[in-house]
Amino acid sequence: MIKRSILLIGLAFVCCLTTESGAQTIGVDSIRTAIEQAESLYVGGSFAEAASLFSNLTDLNPSYEGADRFRFMEAKSLYYAGEPDQASDLLISVLATEPPPFLQSACHYFLGRIAFDRVDYLAAAEELIRAFHLSDNQELRELLYQNCLNICSGYLSFSEQQQVLTTTHRIDPALFSDMVYRIASNYYDLGLMRRADRVIKLHAEISPRDGDTQIKRLQTNIESELSRSLDIALLVPLTGDLAPYGRQMDAAARLAVETFGTETVNISLKSYDTFGNSIVAAQLARDVTSSGVSVVVGPLTSQEAVGAAAYSDFWSVPMILPSASEKGLTSISRRIFQLTPTPETMGRRMAEAAMEELGLDSVAILSPNDNYGRQITEGFKQVLIANGVVVFDEVYYARGSSDFRRFMLNMKEKVLPDTFDTRIYLDNRGDTLEVEEIAVDIPAVFIPAYAEELKLIIPQLRFYRIRTIILGSEDLGDPDVASLAATKQYPAMFVSHATLTDADTSWQRFSYLFSQSNETEPTSVAGMTFDAVRIALRAAEIGGYSADGIALGLETLGYFDGVAGPLEFNELNENAQAPIYILLNGLIEKWRR
Repeated sequence: MIKRSILLIGLAFVCCLTTESGAQTIGVDSIRTAIEQAESLYVGGSFAEAASLFSNLTDLNPSYEGADRFRFMEAKSLYYAGEPDQASDLLISVLATEPPPFLQSACHYFLGRIAFDRVDYLAAAEELIRAFHLSDNQELRELLYQNCLNICSGYLSFSEQQQVLTTTHRIDPALFSDMVYRIASNYYDLGLMRRADRVIKLHAEISPRDGDTQIKRLQTNIESELSRSLDIALLVPLTGDLAPYGRQMDAAARLAVETFGTETVNISLKSYDTFGNSIVAAQLARDVTSSGVSVVVGPLTSQEAVGAAAYSDFWSVPMILPSASEKGLTSISRRIFQLTPTPETMGRRMAEAAMEELGLDSVAILSPNDNYGRQITEGFKQVLIANGVVVFDEVYYARGSSDFRRFMLNMKEKVLPDTFDTRIYLDNRGDTLEVEEIAVDIPAVFIPAYAEELKLIIPQLRFYRIRTIILGSEDLGDPDVASLAATKQYPAMFVSHATLTDADTSWQRFSYLFSQSNETEPTSVAGMTFDAVRIALRAAEIGGYSADGIALGLETLGYFDGVAGPLEFNELNENAQAPIYILLNGLIEKWRR
């Protein structure tokens, strides 16, 4: 409809030709014949030829009062012929002659189309506003207006919308009020109350004396909707040794509110400094949960979370733990939700993936003798034993150990024949071989060790000539471990909730936004805090804005693809998702199964 209307505008100048002015050059009949030929070429889609003929008409009649209309039709033909730059220059030159308003409107419309094609949406919207203001065709005005509103709503940032509205107020104050109302109403209908409110407030700033009644009614409705609020208490260490983590958590939480939460919920986010102290964390949890907050995010560590969880249970306020991973925290309260998988969950996921990918029938285990090592190994063994996989060797070492010779030899002896006799194993000189020197193949060894220990264990595997597949946890993805020459000789799989690759596009986007506002790269803790606030906002949409509603929303959330990793709460409110990675020749890839 717009194209048809503009075409009629462009050709309407025929009616304005007069015998007197036409006779000055080539004669009225010749002009009409040329116009009919150009029009026929245009309608037939021969735009380049039409442009050439309209150009000739201008050249033959440069002083003719309708020459600007020939130039407009030339520009229009050039646009459709795929020459937007030439068309733009010509349209600007037509406007410089101050043609009749209807022709100015048509020029601005096509300049808007060219700007839109160039992805300059701000310029496109402003040109359409000018076209609207200059047009006296009611049908065309409505089409232009709708196009401008669509661009404002779908392509412009709020600051750009502000520029368009400011331009509109300068060009046409009456149009400005109506445009404010329609943009704000659109946001209101979409449920984006905060954006609607910001548009209304912008109207008050630009035109404070405008008493538009429909805007006032809309403002009342928006304020009523905004009375729904979500109060988030963030428990983080802002001072002390853990302060760097706390500051990242604070920044990530605010980024989550800014980028994902402001359209649907009236959010209040306040940070409380735990100093990294368990007692302070418990006191703060008591204060904020009793004050009526909707949800608590944090604390950082499992030690802090133990005391805080009790108050979450007492006041029935949901508490989302971004990084605390200790098993049993959710047993303190049904309102506790853990984003970081427990070590036991990670062990189970590692076993499931290893059986599916490798078809294991037996495995050896070398694990640190601490809570983490015991828990992750327990989860790993539960799945293996339930599926008939044999754990033929299981050793727990003290943290700080450096010599793993005894484990290596014991493991080798268990896979050698019961009738093993060193005399039948000879080297190429005919000398007998000791156990250390005999190469053996073992299906897999599960080593959920820490990075500094892996740097010692993996070279010793190679030294003792043990060929195997290494299974492990997130420290196997540590760059210093993955790049070891010894590591590159072993295929490996590991489970991790903190390993990120170039394929993690959601993390890349989050990292970019975080770095832009904080001038530092985010840690995985920042990513998990970002996800914690996002799921709180999502839960509010599902269940409501009260503490009970958010708890219900979290329980029914389902699968959530977070920037720091996937999330799906199990019946214990623990995250049951833990990604698996393949490490091969020093390169890490996410396992896609």
